Amino acid sequence: MEKRLQSFYFWNSDVKDGNSGTYTLTITAYDANGQAITPMEDDVYVIKNCAKYFKFVDPDVTTTGVEQTGYTKAEDINDWIQLYGRTEDGATAWISESVYNKMSAHECNGLLKKGNTVDGKVKYNISVNLNNVDVFAFVASGGNPTSIVINGTRYNNASTNTLVYIGNDCVYINQSLLTIPDGESTAEYIITPEGSKGTPAFVLQLRKR
Repeated sequence: MEKRLQSFYFWNSDVKDGNSGTYTLTITAYDANGQAITPMEDDVYVIKNCAKYFKFVDPDVTTTGVEQTGYTKAEDINDWIQLYGRTEDGATAWISESVYNKMSAHECNGLLKKGNTVDGKVKYNISVNLNNVDVFAFVASGGNPTSIVINGTRYNNASTNTLVYIGNDCVYINQSLLTIPDGESTAEYIITPEGSKGTPAFVLQLRKR
């Protein structure tokens, strides 16, 4: 079936104004409903009527100092539950059960390894970049998130970002952003799925063995 692409966006964080050279362009295509199209391996796309010059935007641009509200502080949570999986160094992930119950598609939830999933887990609408790294994943309810805020930092281009990716209602966060500092046994990350009316801001706690 032919796929008609309505618009193109071009990003490349390595391109500097005025520098000549050969660059690889990452192109995100959107369908008529404004949803990003995830290409399959055998898909072929023809790009027509391209302009000669493009404006390049860093896909990992962030906004810092973002206020996060509406979450229960870690010290006040009394219904911790452990999520699926472990980080590369063996840490586990915990959230409030009440928040967990406000997420969708629990088969796409937890600490997921790169590449193919196991244990009945599924990665819906994931990008190539995020599928190639270990991620923390969850599915928001009550509307697709527009951006993700982690500890006061908003990841703006969440449809192309290499650190945080939103595929419809599915959120994938590169585990490199979620670590436990040396000498500590726990770490807490406040995560806000902006635009979701069902899944609130929440605390993700990582615990060493």
